[in-house]
Amino acid sequence: MDALGLTFTSGSQPFPFDAVTGIALRRNPRRAHLLTSKLLGKHYPQSPALIEAAAEVVASKVWAALADVPESVPAAYTRRLADALDGAGLTSAPRQDLTVFGDRLTVLGFAEAATGLGASVAAALGAYYVSTTRYPVRSRAEYGSFQEEHSHAPSHYLTPADRGALDDRSKTVVLVDDELTTGKTARNTIRMLNTLT
Repeated sequence: MDALGLTFTSGSQPFPFDAVTGIALRRNPRRAHLLTSKLLGKHYPQSPALIEAAAEVVASKVWAALADVPESVPAAYTRRLADALDGAGLTSAPRQDLTVFGDRLTVLGFAEAATGLGASVAAALGAYYVSTTRYPVRSRAEYGSFQEEHSHAPSHYLTPADRGALDDRSKTVVLVDDELTTGKTARNTIRMLNTLT
């Protein structure tokens, strides 16, 4: 990022921005550069333990929102990840059971970069998981589709094995993506789900 003259601040996060984020350049007329996570295990090689810890941070924030508890639970997971990024290793502090709401949740991970993160978040929450795909599974009926306009491959398809996991209005659908810029992709997804259920 120094070569491009870019500087970033990490806000209230207890780890340096460049420890968890890099920049990628690509041949895409819609977006030639993008920030990439070093914790997804996609663009940068990373320890599976750190990838799991990052997913637990996200899962703990979902759990805290559903349980209506203070930010202290997610903060403990964030500190655990920060310690690991500093080379201290993952702390073995007692961890909250994040699976108590699992049967009330469906986690949807966005292709391509957030499919692993979504699966790890769903596993931490004990929830049903479905990912979007750029290539629908022809042996399954397509559940729905939506657009991610800024992408090099804008079409997303849903072909879950269990359609009921998305049809059940009593379940909370958790959207897991690796980026959020304008929120348009999330809105497109929500619009599609509301139209179909």
